[in-house]
Amino acid sequence: MVPPAALQLSSSPASFLVSLIAEELHNFELLELELELNLELELELELELELELELELELELELELELELELELELELELELELELELAGAGAVAKMEVVIVPVLEDNYSYLVIDQASRLAAVVDPVEPQKLLDEAKKHGVQVVMALTTHSHWDHAGGNGQLKQLAPSVRIYGGQGDNAEAVDEEVNEATRLTLGETEITVLETPCHTPGHVTFVARHADQPAAAFTGDTLFVAGCGNFNSGTAQQMKTALVDKICALPDDSQLFVGHEYTVKNLLFATTVEPDSQEVQDRLAWARARREAHEYTVPTTVGAEKATNPFVRCTQQTVLQYADTTDPVAALAKVRADKTAWGRRK
Repeated sequence: MVPPAALQLSSSPASFLVSLIAEELHNFELLELELELNLELELELELELELELELELELELELELELELELELELELELELELELELAGAGAVAKMEVVIVPVLEDNYSYLVIDQASRLAAVVDPVEPQKLLDEAKKHGVQVVMALTTHSHWDHAGGNGQLKQLAPSVRIYGGQGDNAEAVDEEVNEATRLTLGETEITVLETPCHTPGHVTFVARHADQPAAAFTGDTLFVAGCGNFNSGTAQQMKTALVDKICALPDDSQLFVGHEYTVKNLLFATTVEPDSQEVQDRLAWARARREAHEYTVPTTVGAEKATNPFVRCTQQTVLQYADTTDPVAALAKVRADKTAWGRRK
């Protein structure tokens, strides 16, 4: 057996160098391979990052496209809605129009226009020329006059109206003997103004034959012309009438109409009436709010008509004669007695003002 030392001595320097070089080459190849692998990994990583970036860009683009599409759809819907509203607005033009015409010191007359036929009625035309001028301004023909009652500040222009417009037919309440009336009417009467129907409520008290005219057209709220029976937050003097008559007129007839019915009254007494109403129902926020509203309207020189049945049920102490607060005020359980008490107190209150 040859000892290890002898083997080492037997190895030539050349073979050792070759072995060393081979080992270095092998290590170099391994390093190159490792570098190549690292490069491939880096390339793969870059490719993955590029793919992820492309996917993100594609997703962002898709989201932008979806957002643009949603915005376009919203815009289309808005345009469609605007068109529908325009069409609805065009279709919602009032087929019956009431024009308020202030006359004398604090009276109201009215011009009722049927849009389809361009025919019109005048209500309580105490200043007939003013009403006819208003009709001319609106391009309509006056064919009838509706007289709520015989007092001069409502019926006093009927004769002059006949002279100015002889073809106009004048209507008034049965037994009221209003000036220049062609036909007296009652609750069986049906008048036609183009497509507008006009009916009658018999509301005697302020005068024996006082009537309220009610104009209706299709789905529009009714328009009732109450003369001196009902005011905004008030009612007329009884004169020769009774509290029972006024209760029937206010509660059982006029305010039996639907709550959205519009009430066109004979005088601008609203602020005074609501001031008195605060003495009957001092805790009523509805009365306080309506008084503030009425004051603001009058300070701006604006009308407080029309009112509505719903508003009168909430704030008119005469209409509210059936309500517990008004019954307590009058110290009675009888609505008719309560109405009589409120009317007497209002008259006395008015004299003190």
